[in-house]
Amino acid sequence: MEEEFGWRGYALDRLQAHYSALLSSVFLGIVWGLWHLPLFFMSGQDIYHSVPIPAFILGTIFLSILFTWIYNNTGRSILAVLIFQHDGESISFYLPRNGNISWGFIFRDNQHSCCNNYFNYIRLKKNGS
Repeated sequence: MEEEFGWRGYALDRLQAHYSALLSSVFLGIVWGLWHLPLFFMSGQDIYHSVPIPAFILGTIFLSILFTWIYNNTGRSILAVLIFQHDGESISFYLPRNGNISWGFIFRDNQHSCCNNYFNYIRLKKNGS
């Protein structure tokens, strides 16, 4: 959670001053994924052991693009990203344990409704309501 203040609150603004939102997000997603690389080699970090490293890096790139879109479209609100990302992990990696290499993301409904409420509030605030 505290990482977002560095990723979005500090690094993203500086990257977007020189590059597009997409390129900034991709670069930040790669760095974000590499930042967590040591966790793949630590015991007790089961979520990291169940996801292949390349898939994890692709996941952080995808999430970085999504979080940048949220950040940019809510008036640079880190709170919006935090609400979407945390409080029980709104987005989770899913990798079947049967050896298949298929994977994806699960959006939990309770978090999605919480995010919708916040985004509706931001939308109304922007429209002056």
